Amino acid sequence: MDLLKYPSAILLLALASAAGISCSLDEIPPEGIRIRNLEISGGTDSLPDAFPAFSNYSGASIPILGTYKTESNLSTPEGAAFLHAADSLQTVQDYYYRSFSENGWNIIQSHTKESEALIMAESPFGKLITVIMRSNAGTDIKIYVKRLGGD
Repeated sequence: MDLLKYPSAILLLALASAAGISCSLDEIPPEGIRIRNLEISGGTDSLPDAFPAFSNYSGASIPILGTYKTESNLSTPEGAAFLHAADSLQTVQDYYYRSFSENGWNIIQSHTKESEALIMAESPFGKLITVIMRSNAGTDIKIYVKRLGGD
């Protein structure tokens, strides 16, 4: 797998390496890698609970994802996921606009260029999600989920 397509994956794998775990993106074990509160996995077909259910684009492959949860039981996990869909950028972008609207999320920023798009939205429950989409033999989708405020 080409790590340059997934630059944040380099960071996730660097964290794993710092913890004494040696692996490449293609070598992530099926059970994933867990380092205290950070979990890295790949080759799955669904996103974990840290992500809103609608963020899992139907039919997309998920080559890598990572989630982080603080020690507090009251906190919401944060995460990053990298997906690839066979659909066009416009189709994927339309899906996320519609999903945010249908689920009561407020779009706070969006930007579109010829071969890429960004949508940032805030949930009524204090989550922030950023979706970055790029045309690449279909569409590469990067999703970042963060909670707003502190624990």
